Amino acid sequence: MRPNVLYFTIVFSGSALTTAATFWVAHRNDWLVYPRSDRWNRAPVAKFGGVSILLTFLVAVIVFGASWPLRKLGLLTVAMGLIGLVDDIFELRPSWKFLSQFVVAAVAAWSGIVYSLFHNSVLNYLLTLLWILGITNALNLLDNMDGLAAGVSVITASALVFVGHGASPMATGLIAMAASLLGFLVFNFHPAKIFIGDTGSLGVGFFLACCAAPQAGHRDSLFPILCVPVLVLFLPAFDMLLVSITRTLKGRAISAGAKDHTSHRLVMLGLASGTQF
Repeated sequence: MRPNVLYFTIVFSGSALTTAATFWVAHRNDWLVYPRSDRWNRAPVAKFGGVSILLTFLVAVIVFGASWPLRKLGLLTVAMGLIGLVDDIFELRPSWKFLSQFVVAAVAAWSGIVYSLFHNSVLNYLLTLLWILGITNALNLLDNMDGLAAGVSVITASALVFVGHGASPMATGLIAMAASLLGFLVFNFHPAKIFIGDTGSLGVGFFLACCAAPQAGHRDSLFPILCVPVLVLFLPAFDMLLVSITRTLKGRAISAGAKDHTSHRLVMLGLASGTQF
């Protein structure tokens, strides 16, 4: 077997086993999401699936990741995931949640993850913060149907490998993330047995945003600098924009749960009748 295939298989298997263990522990301790009007599940579903994703990902990066930048990004990804874990348990105020996200994003930008679009470094740092925070929360909002956030993230991670990270050390992290997500998806396809939660959606969204930013900055022409990350992460970005506008116009909080996402609208149009919400 090629090294990458063997690596992917090991991480995938580890993620599936870790997710199964998380599912068992969640049911033993009644860590379950029960049905309610603003959720799509019709039966109790286990919480904290994101813990299994990020735990498997971090172990893979530490054991197999040869570069310090990748390990550093892995630690920052887990830090963002911990913010989501605290929110999953205690339901943080939106302002505290955002402030914590800002701190992690600022550390990432300070450590060298920069979206290089302008000749002015201050503008580049501001754009990087906006990009990281935007994509992180976009994926968080996209977690609104079985398998959606994790499935889109697998596609995004794979696309980032092929559009330029294939020969870089960061590819090891992207492969680890894709494999960890696929192992989790075994239990997250409809009807989901376990949810990714803010722990997973914030951590995964942050990691993908950070991987896309330097990839865009290494291009020489304006088109790929602007479009490569946006096209790869189009769905979560579009959904966040749609939900933000519609909820603001209705006088509702953007962070409030509801069945008004792009995926819900497509289901109501009959384009995904096999998935329920």
